[in-house]
Amino acid sequence: MISVTLPWPAKALWPNGRAVWQVKAQQVKLHRAWARNAVQGEHGARQWPQTGYRVTITAHPKPKGPAPDADNTVAACKAFFDGIADAMGVDDRTFTVALVVRGERRPHGAIVISIEAIE
Repeated sequence: MISVTLPWPAKALWPNGRAVWQVKAQQVKLHRAWARNAVQGEHGARQWPQTGYRVTITAHPKPKGPAPDADNTVAACKAFFDGIADAMGVDDRTFTVALVVRGERRPHGAIVISIEAIE
């Protein structure tokens, strides 16, 4: 099982963010790298089996503002999924988001992504 804590996604990555494409592309690249480096830092650069994976997202919203709904959270985390898949050496199509949980609010917000193999 992999579990990584990542920063709150930038506004440009949310479906209602409406960012200019260049800004969104820059944020996607940055968030993908964060996720890849987090997995490699905690779990090393090893090869993972090409099976299915169950994904659980725990969203820890920022102190103020509305908490996001589940489908927007999944969409905002797409770059994170790509980075995790890069680090694991698997296709992100093997990921099935099984659960989105709202955690407690944190000063800057955070996303915790847990991935486990489906046997």
